[in-house]
Amino acid sequence: MKKIFFLTGFTFLATFSFAQIIFPGLSDKQKQQLISTKIAIPLPTWIPDGFSVNKIVTKTGASIKLENKIYTVSYEKKLTNGNSLKFSIDAGFEGLGDLPYDGSETIKSHVGNIYLYYEPYEEDMNGKKVKAFGFIMTEWFNVNKLAFHVSFNSQNPNGKPDNTKPKISKADVKKILQSLQVLK
Repeated sequence: MKKIFFLTGFTFLATFSFAQIIFPGLSDKQKQQLISTKIAIPLPTWIPDGFSVNKIVTKTGASIKLENKIYTVSYEKKLTNGNSLKFSIDAGFEGLGDLPYDGSETIKSHVGNIYLYYEPYEEDMNGKKVKAFGFIMTEWFNVNKLAFHVSFNSQNPNGKPDNTKPKISKADVKKILQSLQVLK
């Protein structure tokens, strides 16, 4: 009986240990492009239907000045009216500040706690608190000593941000953030 339990446990651990994390919307070629940078990046293991990676920018080489480094993965979903929903995961290589908003929501994820602002209130020019429509972003969070944040937006057909259009739901934003895993 002990032998069967041991073998079953070993088989489970071996299967679990070697299970590959799936990053939906990311092609094998894109995955290799990110891995080749040798910089760990948090990516979602869950994305809403219709989203896929539409752009990767990896300007991270040793010869690139710190202030010119860029490491971004952008996801997009085209809507039938020509607009699109987008979110991007960006690395920050320089000293970064926090956002000037109150009332973030803490999202627990595999990469740690992430502080989300989903249309927070901000002061207008008269000091009145108004909702920041369409503003959906996280505070910076660290993965292997490198800061990242995630921003979400809607864009009209000419690529300009459009805060009046449909936006990704708060429930979907939270699921994306909760699903983040590190691609190494």
